Amino acid sequence: MKLKRDNINFDYSIKQYRTRISIDIAEYNPMMAKAKAELVASIIDAIFPIIEAKQAEFEEIYGEEVIKNAHHVPIEKTEIPTNYGDKTMTAIFKQRGDAINHVPTSDVSAGDVVVQEDLIGIAKLDIKANTLGTLALIGVFAMPKATGSGEAIAAGAKVYWDAGNLLATTDDASGANKFLGKSILAASDDEATVQVRLSQ
Repeated sequence: MKLKRDNINFDYSIKQYRTRISIDIAEYNPMMAKAKAELVASIIDAIFPIIEAKQAEFEEIYGEEVIKNAHHVPIEKTEIPTNYGDKTMTAIFKQRGDAINHVPTSDVSAGDVVVQEDLIGIAKLDIKANTLGTLALIGVFAMPKATGSGEAIAAGAKVYWDAGNLLATTDDASGANKFLGKSILAASDDEATVQVRLSQ
């Protein structure tokens, strides 16, 4: 029997030892539902010891710090040891940096590009003014571009963000347009978007 993977969500919180499984079984008969439940249970039994071991390893290294970037939850400030044995650490790990905290002065909508000097982030969710949210610094995004003759962007080209026109472009405008990343697919003159891998 081949089981169709359909709407199985695995959400694991390392810090709280919490596993949540939701299975949509509306289209299956009871026998199929039971088989799917048993499959999920066997997967949990197999991987949970590994997760617990990693939890212990993380706590030993980082204390109470929990990396939350994967779900773009605002990063809590955490005290990290500043010494390693008798040596004072010059650089102290704070977070992975896939996403960063951001408190905007005005409302930010999902998909908005936020420029802070030479740092560019993209909001994946709406952020209300004066409310803590996060900006993605990695990932591939479809960015708007100009159309018409000479507006094609080749795969692998450096792409900059024209904040004035809200467009991705290959023109850095002598530094006025900030570096966004590189295109992963060619976009023709007529295409209104280009796929860009963020590089910060």
